[in-house]
Amino acid sequence: MKRTHGASRRWAYALAAWLVACALQSCGGNTSHTGVAATGTSGSAGTSGSAGIGPEMLTCASPLDCALVNRACCGGCGSPQPNELVAVNNLYATRVSLDPCPGPCPPCAPPGSGADVGQNFVATCSNGQCAVVDIRQTAATSCTTQADCMLRAGAGCCTSCGNTTWVAISQAAALGELVCGNAAVDCVACAPVPDPALSALCSAGHCFVYAAACTSANPCP
Repeated sequence: MKRTHGASRRWAYALAAWLVACALQSCGGNTSHTGVAATGTSGSAGTSGSAGIGPEMLTCASPLDCALVNRACCGGCGSPQPNELVAVNNLYATRVSLDPCPGPCPPCAPPGSGADVGQNFVATCSNGQCAVVDIRQTAATSCTTQADCMLRAGAGCCTSCGNTTWVAISQAAALGELVCGNAAVDCVACAPVPDPALSALCSAGHCFVYAAACTSANPCP
């Protein structure tokens, strides 16, 4: 009888030791070094970082590799905020996590005259990574007098044809370097006509679009 109790105690000690060792080695599960269960998705595209953007989504060799994405709910209304915009490789533009919407998207009211400045933000490639740039803070819009400034249909690599928004620039070559890089791009030839109420002015060393007030002689569209 004593021999049976001794054997039971030895078996219990052995079982306890095994359980401790198993817990330390995470028997039956795959855990990370932090103690959080590993899922095999760490670092995958669309899951890294607070904005859901992995480093591979930012890689670029040319500005033409990059796309500008508005992460705001419903695409935002009116002029986007800089913190709502991200620049990613074109291959991942549809995989950027958008901010959740609390419900159906409401109709957007058009921004006030001169209030829509979203067209000034572009995607470029800087040091091998896509980045958002405000052209109003670059050499593409630097000026000393109003004569330095001109209106351009859009800030894309090619002049926009048809309905578009307008930007004010001073150096077309500088804008081209920013959004086209050194690539030879075959753009469609067109000559868009700006709204007569718009003009390009120079202020604080940079060009900007000025929208004249609506009048009976110059009604708003």
